[in-house]
Amino acid sequence: YRSEGDVFFNLALKGELSERKSPYISASFGCTNTTVYHPDYKTQIKKANLNGSFASPSATDFTNAELFLREIYGELNDQVFNANLSIRKFNDPYITFDFKGDLDAASIYNFYPISGVNDLRGLLSADISFEGQTSLLKKKATVQKVTTSGAIVMSDLNFGYGKQQVQFKDVNGTLQFNNQDLALSNVSGQFEN
Repeated sequence: YRSEGDVFFNLALKGELSERKSPYISASFGCTNTTVYHPDYKTQIKKANLNGSFASPSATDFTNAELFLREIYGELNDQVFNANLSIRKFNDPYITFDFKGDLDAASIYNFYPISGVNDLRGLLSADISFEGQTSLLKKKATVQKVTTSGAIVMSDLNFGYGKQQVQFKDVNGTLQFNNQDLALSNVSGQFEN
């Protein structure tokens, strides 16, 4: 991926760097009114803004590292989105994430192709949040400790999936997230014929 616009960063290392010790590392970074694109893909994120920071007690061990991406804003083919993301303890991540925006599905696919999916079209309108330790999602007994909320509205979603290119057409409806529950409201569509 490449970018055009104002990108900034500041990196600091503090402490001893040897075979036995590793210095503390911290970085602040971001972009203002930037365009992000991949030269092989058709889609660009424009007017991108982001404030980020990264810190770890060790430059060689990110077990206790923290990453914060705040005030993420951009336009993907004139569709506005906002988001925030934090990740703590990289070996067993605790993630806080929120996203709000309307996205053209083809634009998402053209910016970042998804393996097994092709000819993605339609509109996704999302207002979602997630908070919790990802390892808690692996066990039924602990999944209730993870918090999710919000909804994703699918409008006229069309795509092919898998090696056989199974076709999903005119998928409409809402996916509602409420902690460990996922509700499908008024979901309809066509599977193959």
